[in-house]
Amino acid sequence: TTRDIAYHLWKARQGKVIDILGADHKLVAQQLKAVMRILSEEEPEIIIYEFITLPEGSMSTRKGKFIAMDELIEESVRRAYAEVDKRRKDANEEFKRSIAEAIGVAAVRFNIVKVSPEKTITFRWEEALDFERQGIPFILYAYARACRILEKVDEIKEIKRIENITENEKKLIKLISKFPKIIESSASQRKPHILANYALEIADAFHRFYRFEKVLKSERKDFRVELTMVTKEILKKCLKLLGVKPLESM
Repeated sequence: TTRDIAYHLWKARQGKVIDILGADHKLVAQQLKAVMRILSEEEPEIIIYEFITLPEGSMSTRKGKFIAMDELIEESVRRAYAEVDKRRKDANEEFKRSIAEAIGVAAVRFNIVKVSPEKTITFRWEEALDFERQGIPFILYAYARACRILEKVDEIKEIKRIENITENEKKLIKLISKFPKIIESSASQRKPHILANYALEIADAFHRFYRFEKVLKSERKDFRVELTMVTKEILKKCLKLLGVKPLESM
């Protein structure tokens, strides 16, 4: 439409133009690029996301086969609350609802961005709200766990030399070292799923590190605390770049 053209002419003056469109806008995208080319304007970079589907019966549809994003988020928050309530019987109602809201919104966002744009996304609740392996709660819990460890640390001594690094420590260090390259690849290729899946990897490595290596009661306490601090910062950056609010407590 002429409105789209005018809008893109305005956007072209602001800097780099990137359009995120659904698969049903492929023809419109090509037409828009052609018009901008004819006008001797810079063509917008267009990223097409495939459709999101829900397994049959996973959510009631009051509007036929179409489900609005607001409905999906509301359902996600409701399910997140049920899980938080089950896990945190000791917490007050305000805390549980606050955490459920954050997890519910993040679950929808993360479950979309963790998939490559050209692939059709099947939104499965058991994945989106998975606290154990593949959902955003798994990453958020790794961050909260690191925060909880560091709250108990008064001071850290200077680390001069570390020997006999364990396999769990080595895995975490290797993943941490990949962070700059992951950011570069994710940004240059316009593929946030690279960063999302990296965040899952580092969360998994940290959970294993926590499970099998003593941190605060170890002779290597200072080294392991430093490793926890760096991991926490990497997770925090990953979450913020993915548009997810880090939670210091869950």
